[in-house]
Amino acid sequence: MEQLSSSSCFISEQLLWRSRISRGGAPLLVSKHPTRRFTIMPRVMCLHSAAASHISRGLTVEEYHELIETGFLDHVRGELIDGFFIQMHPQSPLHSEILANLNHLLARNFLDVAVIRPGTPISLPDGKSEPEPDITLSRQGVYGHPEPRDIFVVMEVSNSSLDFDSTTKLTKYAASGIPEYWIIDVNKRTVRILRNPQGNRFMYDEVFFKGRITLAAFPKKEMDIGDIFLGLPAS
Repeated sequence: MEQLSSSSCFISEQLLWRSRISRGGAPLLVSKHPTRRFTIMPRVMCLHSAAASHISRGLTVEEYHELIETGFLDHVRGELIDGFFIQMHPQSPLHSEILANLNHLLARNFLDVAVIRPGTPISLPDGKSEPEPDITLSRQGVYGHPEPRDIFVVMEVSNSSLDFDSTTKLTKYAASGIPEYWIIDVNKRTVRILRNPQGNRFMYDEVFFKGRITLAAFPKKEMDIGDIFLGLPAS
């Protein structure tokens, strides 16, 4: 995942009112602004009441879907984490190249046993998060957004988002019961594999620089790390 910088981002009052949603009879405004409380999240979307309350409670997944249906987020790329909408950068050339390599490798090895979902949402049990990993490998026959029980692995290709993917997302995935999480470091050309979630961390955590790696769910299907970074210029 690539993230935007922490520069300000505001929406006109007219647009806010056109895009308001209601909860319990009280109209709510959606506003975008950086906030110190969530400094790890470069840009966030918060909810405030029309009575000018400044205590943000964040979006639920249901409210997030309402915003998507109204077209409010048509021109923004991002994901919902802990009730806050996190905007993301367009993909860099290196990021895109690694994703292409991963898609090719996964299709060659797992297309007969799993569904490859590039950049699509997954459903987490907290009701306030709907991340969009760079790649999700899920069970076949799952309709809609897969849940942790449906997922074999989620993968993030990390460049500018490495800190976010290694902290906030790692904790969120572990706490949600995602069985396996890969962080592909664009700059170091490494793959960090995390497995066995317990609480908000993974009990297995190892970084691979070279050699062949496998998924816990499919230990006989191997991939060479060099093929993930194939065609990239020397780091």
